[in-house]
Amino acid sequence: MNDMIVEFLIKALVLFTALPVHEFAHGWVATKFGDDTPRIQGRLTLSPFAHLDLIGSLCMMFTGFGWAKPVMVNTSKFKHRKIGSICVSLAGPLANILLALIVMIVLKSLQVAHINLNSNLYSAFYYLIILNTGLAVFNLLPVPPLDGSQVLLAVLPPKVQYNIMRNQMYIFIGLLLFIQLPIVQIIIRWLNAYLISFLDYITSFIG
Repeated sequence: MNDMIVEFLIKALVLFTALPVHEFAHGWVATKFGDDTPRIQGRLTLSPFAHLDLIGSLCMMFTGFGWAKPVMVNTSKFKHRKIGSICVSLAGPLANILLALIVMIVLKSLQVAHINLNSNLYSAFYYLIILNTGLAVFNLLPVPPLDGSQVLLAVLPPKVQYNIMRNQMYIFIGLLLFIQLPIVQIIIRWLNAYLISFLDYITSFIG
């Protein structure tokens, strides 16, 4: 029972950090390219209550996979539409990678300072790293409506963009079924492990 409570609290910690940071990054970059929609809708904040989706939050707490309310962006207001669309799309995953990097630096610094962490606190740090890198890897898949698809759409011809957007719900349902395949899960876990190894490498100067 104690382990279940700890796991629940750790997921709540991820829910109130990783997802708001992800959505805030999308909104912040959009405003830098000239779109004030995120600001008008109150999304330029790290407060989780401005970003969390009820169903997505419940899924995160009980399954470990969830989502937040997507930040609405009006690309027609961008000073440089194609570049802006790509940067806004990449902002969320990169923010999660940056957050994972910060958590890893803090964790390693505590270990170098010989500050002993109990198993629950260590698990919280480790889970934050894994979930943030996992969110980044998953969202970079070039499948609608994930962030990676927006990067892909920005360089595709308008006709192809239209056909993909028109069928994005069916594509996403197909993705949810596709990622259940063992080989796909192995690839995603491998990419996540590689990303964590990279962050571990660039923070090797600590200790």
